[in-house]
Amino acid sequence: MRFLFVPVNYNSYDSLNAYIQAVSHALQMTDDNSFRADIHVADNSSEPKEIAQDERVTILARHYDNPGYLQAALNTIYSADLSSYDYIIISNVDVLVDESFFVSFKDLSIDQQTAWIAPAIYSESEKRDVNPKIQERYSKKRLQQLRLLFRFPLLYHLYTKTVYRKKVITATQKPQQDIYAGHGSFMVFTSEFFQKCPKMDYPVFLFCEEIFLAEKVESIGCKTTYCPSIKIHDKEHASTGKMKLSKYCKYNYEALTYIINQFYE
Repeated sequence: MRFLFVPVNYNSYDSLNAYIQAVSHALQMTDDNSFRADIHVADNSSEPKEIAQDERVTILARHYDNPGYLQAALNTIYSADLSSYDYIIISNVDVLVDESFFVSFKDLSIDQQTAWIAPAIYSESEKRDVNPKIQERYSKKRLQQLRLLFRFPLLYHLYTKTVYRKKVITATQKPQQDIYAGHGSFMVFTSEFFQKCPKMDYPVFLFCEEIFLAEKVESIGCKTTYCPSIKIHDKEHASTGKMKLSKYCKYNYEALTYIINQFYE
C-alpha cells in the first residue's frame, strides 16, 4: 500500500520536519513491508530551505510563488505518477499522523464509492475532534450568511466568542459515517479520485477547499466517509495563525463568493 503525502508549507520548516518524522515513525511502527510513503512538499515559502531527508520515506520539494494552499497541492499532485499510489493526502504541515496511522488502514472498511477519507483530527486548542467538518451540504442561504460574517470582521470576531464557542463545547465523538466534507487540515483521497475527476483548478488563495473538493467528489458519483480509526493530531495554525483578522476575513469572503458563484448559481 503506497501513500503520497502532499504537505503545503509556508515558512514553517520546524513543523514540516516534525511532520516528516511522524510519518517515518508511523512506518516504523508497522511490521508490514508493503507500506510505503512518499512526501512531496508543496513549498510556498518566501525563502525556501533545504529539507532534511529520511531513510524511511522519499522526500521531494516543489517550490511555488505561493498560489495558495489547495492550488499548490494540486500542482504537486498532478506532477506525480498518480497510478502508482493507493492514497493521496493533502495537508497542512502543523499536523502529525498518529503512530497507528498505517496500521489502521489494514482494518479499514469502506466501500468502493468512498473517494475521500476524513480521519479523526484532534485539535489541541479546541480539545476535540474537528471532524466531521460538514455533515450535510450547505444551503445557498447558509453560505450567504457565513459570507456576511466575514464581510464584517468585528461581527466574525463576536461569532467566534459566542456561537462557535458553544459548538466547540458541545462537540461529541461520532462513529464512522458518510458525510459531506472533511476538515481541510488533513484530507485523504483515493488515487482513483484524481484519475477519474477532470483536472482541478482552485483560483482561490485560501479557505473553502473542503466545499470545493466535496462538490468534486459528488460530481463523479463518489462520497466522503469519516473514519475515526485513523488518527491525526493537529498542532494548528503554523501559517494562518499569524494572519491578521482583516486579511483572514477577506480571504474567507472571497472564497465563499467563488463557491456560491461556482456551485450554487
